[in-house]
Amino acid sequence: MVNENGIPVMLSDNEVSYDIVGPSEILGLEASNNEDMSDYTDNKHRVYHGRILAYIQATGEAGDIYVRFTSPWLKTAELMMRVK
Repeated sequence: MVNENGIPVMLSDNEVSYDIVGPSEILGLEASNNEDMSDYTDNKHRVYHGRILAYIQATGEAGDIYVRFTSPWLKTAELMMRVK
C-alpha cells in the first residue's frame, strides 16, 4: 500500500480482494503475518505492514492474465501479464 505520493503506508492492514481472468490461477495470498490464521487460498486477505504477495500460476496455455486487486476506500490496482 502506498499513499498518493507513492510512499509506503506501513500501518495499513486493509482487506484486499482479487479477481483474475486468463489462463492462470492464484495459489494464494500471503502477507507474512504469523498471527493471521485466515485461509491463504481465499480470494481476500489482509495486508500486513502495507504489503501482500500473490502467488499466481499459469495453466500452461498462452494468453493474457489480468489481475485486479480491490479494497474499500482504496484505489484499485490492476496488472496484466502475458503468457507465451
